[in-house]
Amino acid sequence: MKPHIKRIYPVFLILLFALFTSNCAKDSDLYFELAKYEEPVPEEENAEETEEDETAAEENYEEPEETTEETTSTIANHPVDGAYYVTVDGSSDNDGKSEFSSWSLSHAVSNAKAGDVVYVKAGSYDNLRLTFSNSGTADNPIRFMGYKSTPGDIDAAIQNLKSSETRGRRGTTVLANGEEFNYKSNPSPNEMPFINKPYVRDETALTVDGDFIEIENFIISGYSTAILVNDSSESSKIWNCIFHEQGNLDVGIRDTSHPDRYKGTGLFNRGATNLNVQFCSFLNVEQNALEFDGANSGTMSNNVVYSYNTINGTDYMFLITRKQSTYSSNLVFEFNLCERESGVSHGGHGFVIKNGGFSNTIRNFEVINTSVELNFANVYDNVIENGTVQGKYYEEGDPLSSLYFGNGAHHNTFRNIIVDGTWGAIACSSYADGASNDSSINTNYPGNDNVFINIVGKNSQYAFIMSEFGASGSSAALNNSFVNCTFYNVEYGIRANRPNDGNYFINSSFNTTRGFVVESNGFNLNNNTVFENCHFDGSVSLNTISKYNSINNIEGSPLFVSPESIVSNNFNVSGLELLPVSPLINAGIDPIKLTDKASKDFNGKTRTNYNIGAF
Repeated sequence: MKPHIKRIYPVFLILLFALFTSNCAKDSDLYFELAKYEEPVPEEENAEETEEDETAAEENYEEPEETTEETTSTIANHPVDGAYYVTVDGSSDNDGKSEFSSWSLSHAVSNAKAGDVVYVKAGSYDNLRLTFSNSGTADNPIRFMGYKSTPGDIDAAIQNLKSSETRGRRGTTVLANGEEFNYKSNPSPNEMPFINKPYVRDETALTVDGDFIEIENFIISGYSTAILVNDSSESSKIWNCIFHEQGNLDVGIRDTSHPDRYKGTGLFNRGATNLNVQFCSFLNVEQNALEFDGANSGTMSNNVVYSYNTINGTDYMFLITRKQSTYSSNLVFEFNLCERESGVSHGGHGFVIKNGGFSNTIRNFEVINTSVELNFANVYDNVIENGTVQGKYYEEGDPLSSLYFGNGAHHNTFRNIIVDGTWGAIACSSYADGASNDSSINTNYPGNDNVFINIVGKNSQYAFIMSEFGASGSSAALNNSFVNCTFYNVEYGIRANRPNDGNYFINSSFNTTRGFVVESNGFNLNNNTVFENCHFDGSVSLNTISKYNSINNIEGSPLFVSPESIVSNNFNVSGLELLPVSPLINAGIDPIKLTDKASKDFNGKTRTNYNIGAF
């Protein structure tokens, strides 16, 4: 931990609290800033493994299929015979059979039918509002494909963007000349077809009502919503598109008098089934970059959301929620990136399952300077696994990164995740969110029976925060389990500033630099908190733990391989693996009484003996 930070710690916190309370006077909890910015509810309108599969996260996890060099797109050779063409100068009077006799985009959208391929050339397509009403079929989708100079010169499948070698391009577009699109720069009409209109409240660029509609290689800039996919749509696909600055970005989130302060959505799935979204970039979309309301099934992969506007950053990057009484379920999000610039005034949220979502999976993710959150009592049985969360608490005093659950979220699994440089690696709270008036959903307790497995929390102030906000008279954070976690170079183990009951730590290692428990406001860490076969090192001893339900714990040097290598912004955590002589080897117990989901360690190896920690 940085010594100069320790010396100025009290002053630092005072300044930090002053900064936040100047904008939100009643906030006493730093983490609560994540949810406090007066966010209104979005309107309804608006295979079993083989021995070689050891790196998978659980017994029935299937690694996403990768293409190979031989893999081609759905349509391997371009241009396709019989395809139609669209250019900025096209007309409904033309036959659309070539660039020289091209259609207008609006005419093509109205007239394309199952099996048609429509090539749309780069250029500015301004002030359009189009609805895809016709439907394709599974064998004959309707495909709208943007291109730069020659049809097919931008094809995500042919470019093999799913391969492990090129997966780092997720969310980008490789242009016809081989140049890679930089998602931190503004897109241009010279790159792909560019649909543009200055923001007007509640205006949508493209609405998808039909089935098996494929939209590839488009840039949409401005508008209130870029693409809306309605519940009448099934098995449509949005690939390689760039969503640029939806919303009125000159209106700050705290300007409560302005009707446009909380508008702007990139992709809005309003109940559609089996929507596929891949290789897309969402650049400073104001309210929700990707929103899923009552959506069922579908895969969202290799996308990037980037928030950079200092007046009004993206609020929800990936929002999974309900549509009236229909919850979002069976959605898969993988290989996606959320990045928020630290100077953006609104903290925002990264991956969020809120107010209606179950059996969804978020995996292989990267989160920079924002959070992963599960929120409300109707959020359950979701799996968050194989990802990284990078915060900037020490560098810039930004507390808004963590793994978070709140307001009753329960029976969710967090597994194989690295959290670095945060206020709290794991956090929970309860508060009056306002998104639901149903007290059975918007509860007064953070949540219960959530399980955290193989979490590596490092270089942070706390391993686990139970936040005090809204704690007075509220119910406890209870029965949450922490299994085979490694918390390294954290100042404190637990911040126990709200009611808590029956939380369980098993086979977990704590290396703390200042102390173990911080208690205030009349709240304490409940003495029924279980620490079983855990390890303590640094500023905490077994004597400290003895006041709790302490079972078979150990202390002293863990003998990690190379802990000095575990620096900030470094997600290679192999230095926290155990030397052969480590006292943590075989010092754990079978955690089956808490969960059957911890059969593998952080590296995907099946546990035959039980060590303490993630490895």
